[in-house]
Amino acid sequence: MNRIVKGSIAGGAGVALLLGGAGTFALWSESVTAEGGTVSTGNLDLALVADSEQWTDASPDVDENDTAFDPTTDSIVPGDVITFEQEFTVTAWGKNLRAQLQIDPDSYTIAQGVSDHVTVELELNSVGTTSATITEVNATTYEIDPNSDYDPGTTITFSGMVTITFDGDEETGANDSYGEEVDDAVDLDELAFDLTQVRP
Repeated sequence: MNRIVKGSIAGGAGVALLLGGAGTFALWSESVTAEGGTVSTGNLDLALVADSEQWTDASPDVDENDTAFDPTTDSIVPGDVITFEQEFTVTAWGKNLRAQLQIDPDSYTIAQGVSDHVTVELELNSVGTTSATITEVNATTYEIDPNSDYDPGTTITFSGMVTITFDGDEETGANDSYGEEVDDAVDLDELAFDLTQVRP
């Protein structure tokens, strides 16, 4: 009898120790800190290389010693192929980063009198040892995969060659102005290159 009573009292005392006192009871909790690190953003930037622009008369029947072209004094005629080359740098890094580089279609104009006979195209190539994967999308647009396994901040230099072709196969044009002088036939004075991120 006494042993049973004593055991009950001890059990009651044990419960009192776990509960503490009335009004101070709290559930147990614990926390740990993981070394998750920080997440940073990549970068995408485009800049022109100063004094790298060059005009060239690339017409197939022009003497190799006479390829200079000055748009302020020279005029194009049917059969001409003229190129404008500009170098620029692209800074690009980040997982899944892809970008499209194109000639801004609103940054140049072709006069209506020759619009059916003049084309503008872009050829893009990387320059130097840091390369990227370049894929042609259309005549004025390329997709760039920077292969971002190099250090952040590294730039890729590109050469963009804009080719202006004045079709010389047609004997007559779309209207009376073809075959006559057309002022500002192709206006590249505000020529712009756009670099825009695209998803893979």
